[in-house]
Amino acid sequence: MSRITLAAALVLALTTRLSAQDQPKGPPPRIMTATPGKDGAPMLVVVVQESVARKVAVDVNVNGRIEKQERVEYVTVPRQVTMMLNAPGNRVFDVSGKQLDLKDLKVTKATPVLVSADGRPVDPFYTRLAREGTLVVVMPRPDADRVPRPLPPRKIQR
Repeated sequence: MSRITLAAALVLALTTRLSAQDQPKGPPPRIMTATPGKDGAPMLVVVVQESVARKVAVDVNVNGRIEKQERVEYVTVPRQVTMMLNAPGNRVFDVSGKQLDLKDLKVTKATPVLVSADGRPVDPFYTRLAREGTLVVVMPRPDADRVPRPLPPRKIQR
């Protein structure tokens, strides 16, 4: 009987909606790794996935004859990206929201950190899930929102 009650309570808890104040007000942070650099300066390391074109030889039936042709195939490969944690514009906080001084920050081993996805401080909705001592990094956002101007129309010569 207690298993049924527990299961019902769990289902009820999972299906109840969060109140408006419990909703996150921003995107979830990215998870990266802070590591000590060669000179002791803290570095941020993240693995990104990128598409790489490669040429592949394939056998193709052309009019009943097998011929070798080259085709371009795109493959997704992981690539490690490293950034300086103490770069200009970066701010570091603890999980309670208190700003830390980058000069006093020492990273002695690989440590997971939360990194803001939009250049604004990470919402407390997400930071309450992190352990005490977790670093929260806010980096300036690149001009990703700027839309480039369209090219002028090409003149067609006749």
